[in-house]
Amino acid sequence: MSSMIKKLIRNTAIGLSALVIANSTLYRLDQTEQAVVTSFGKPVEVVLNPIATNTADRDSINAQVKKQIQDYVLKENVSMPAVDESGAGLKVKMPWQSVHYFDHRMLEWDGAPEQVPTKDKKYLFVDGTARWHIHNPFIYLATLSGDESRGHGKLDDVVDGIVREQISKRDAIESIRSSNRKMLVTDKELESTVAVDQIYDGREKLVSSITAQVNNQCATYGITVTDFLIKRIVYVDQVKASVESRMIAERNRITQKYLSEGDGEYQKIMGEKNRELQSITSEAYKKAEEIKGKADATATRIYAQTYSLDPEFYSFTKSLEVMRDNAKGATLVLDRDNQLFKYVSGKK
Repeated sequence: MSSMIKKLIRNTAIGLSALVIANSTLYRLDQTEQAVVTSFGKPVEVVLNPIATNTADRDSINAQVKKQIQDYVLKENVSMPAVDESGAGLKVKMPWQSVHYFDHRMLEWDGAPEQVPTKDKKYLFVDGTARWHIHNPFIYLATLSGDESRGHGKLDDVVDGIVREQISKRDAIESIRSSNRKMLVTDKELESTVAVDQIYDGREKLVSSITAQVNNQCATYGITVTDFLIKRIVYVDQVKASVESRMIAERNRITQKYLSEGDGEYQKIMGEKNRELQSITSEAYKKAEEIKGKADATATRIYAQTYSLDPEFYSFTKSLEVMRDNAKGATLVLDRDNQLFKYVSGKK
């Protein structure tokens, strides 16, 4: 074998050895990650890469995390790991050491809706959500084995318990409204249907209280919840039916009031109509009687004039009128001395 071939084989072996050593001793930390280096399962180094917009915030978060690690080490009586605050980049480790990566970006937690009793004995379905991140990778690895699904499970336990505790010690209205702003209605009559009790905390303070308590408990797992939100609150069916029945009853009361007012107005209008009709009828009757009186006077005057001209003819016509009015379909029996008999018989 020539010296050139031996040299090539040697250089190749050296290169491969260097590549293997580099691969086992070098690792890259992404901007979205933080890490814990372990040696035979024990943490020996924590690489911090906090979410921060400036150097001051970054230094403050790193100092807080280091203090938490120190407190945990003293409490659990374990070895203090080295802390690397350089952030993302190319890192060095021993070949036998392992690297555990943790996403430091915001993660979503979405809880299942749960039924919660309130202080005033009402039941609400509460559906909440939260944004969280791994604040301390060392404690997260030590308490939850670094498993993200276990972090979600721990949040299920912690958040659900605190939400139930905070809501159950307040009246339902505290979870629904954020201020004592007056409810606006289109009809003044409906103001009584939207009257609500006075609130003292409101949803905003309730959410802040839940977030603070959750962070207080989750700090022991290396988790920070940046914000907790109540997505939806609804009454359970029994309470909803009661509220709807009350609203229906109130609107029925208002309807009956309007119907009563309408009926009163109808009676008022009908009364005025009847009075006006009576007035018109009376006036017409008065005018008719006046006309009849004038007609009777005229007729009497004419009869008088006729009688004065020919009394015999007048007596005759009046007799005919009496016969016409009294002898319709009947038989008249007249005395010989009766004036009518005289006209009928033609005797004088």
